[in-house]
This record gives sequence, structure tokens and C-alpha cells, in this order.
Amino acid sequence: VALRESEVRLRAITDSAQDAILMMDPNGLISFWNPAAERILGYTSAEAIGQNLHALIVPPRYHPAHHAAFPTFQQTGLGSIVCQNIDLDARRKDGTETSVQLSLSAIQMKGRWHAVGLLRDITERKRAEEDLHETNRNLETAIARANGLALEAEMANLAKSQFLANMSHEIR
Repeated sequence: VALRESEVRLRAITDSAQDAILMMDPNGLISFWNPAAERILGYTSAEAIGQNLHALIVPPRYHPAHHAAFPTFQQTGLGSIVCQNIDLDARRKDGTETSVQLSLSAIQMKGRWHAVGLLRDITERKRAEEDLHETNRNLETAIARANGLALEAEMANLAKSQFLANMSHEIR
């Protein structure tokens, strides 16, 4: 009874999470996929479970790094992104990419290493950051233009003062 209650509680937590919760078995196959993963990545749990995680959702540009690091992870549970939060892109079912923040952990079960990933969709944050960068670039351009105009005005004022001084001297 206690085990069943624990399973129900865990399912309620993972089903209500706003972030995708994924689990990869020691062979690189998806063994857990919550409803948020369905929403963020577009694959149903039935479509994802048992699939190769990296082939399914990882853009090809990341594959060489994964293939190089995976054997070490399988043996030790260690890797450069394990116990880290990193921003990267994930490939959705429709082929588009979405910006995500990945928090990756390794857990050992029955003597073998599994990976648990929490994926947060950060597309809107990335869009806002890009908008902010664009605004900053535009502001820097406007400041440079304003500084140029101020310099031109200062030079014109200096020329006017020089002209008036010369005219005053000539009149005397």
C-alpha cells in the first residue's frame, strides 16, 4: 500500500511539473517522458519511450560531443554537462528547434548509470534577451550619432566664434 501511494504521489508530481522530465537508460533509450515533455517537444510518451534520446530530440550538431562522452557516462556517470544547467537547443517532433535549459543528473540503478534530464523551455527568455541586445545595439548607434552631432555642433559653434572674432577685429 505504501509503495502504491508513493508511486501515485510521484506520478502526480511528474505529471503536474511545468518542465519536461526525461530519463535515459544506460543504452541511451528514453525510459521516462512526462506530459510537459509532450508539450515542449511534441512527442507523446508512447512515441518517445524506447527511442534513442539523442536521435530523437538532439540536433545533429551536438551528436559528435555526445558520442564522444557517452561511453564515459555509461561507465562512471560522469560527464561535462552532468550536474550542470546549460542552455541549448532541442529538436521538436515537427523538426523545429526550441531553446531549452537542461539540468542533467546521473543516477545509478542496479549498478548501471541512467540520466535524468529536466528541460525548461526558455524560448521566450531567449527572444527577450535578443530583443534587449537589439535595443542595446540601437541605443549604442543612437548615442554614437548623437555624439557625432554634438561634435559637429561644437565645431560649428567654434567656427562661428572664430568668425565673429575675426569680424570684430576687422571692424575695429
